[in-house]
Amino acid sequence: MTSMNYSIIVPTCNRQKDLVKLIDSILRQTLLPAEVIIVDQSDSDETKKFVENCRNKLITKSHNINFIYIYQAKKSLVA
Repeated sequence: MTSMNYSIIVPTCNRQKDLVKLIDSILRQTLLPAEVIIVDQSDSDETKKFVENCRNKLITKSHNINFIYIYQAKKSLVA
């Protein structure tokens, strides 16, 4: 079987509850991504806190997924 590295890019804006479901779904996959990149345009820092919590609690050596958080202040689908 060939190993595959892939990334998941998640654009989000004020949808922390959906991110919780997404992360749970990702962790249940048989082939995990090398990284999850979250591009956040939320009005508060709750999403950032959630991503930091994922790094500290959910992602263990057995998962070995790199979480990258990017805040984009300008609200835009293409920015």
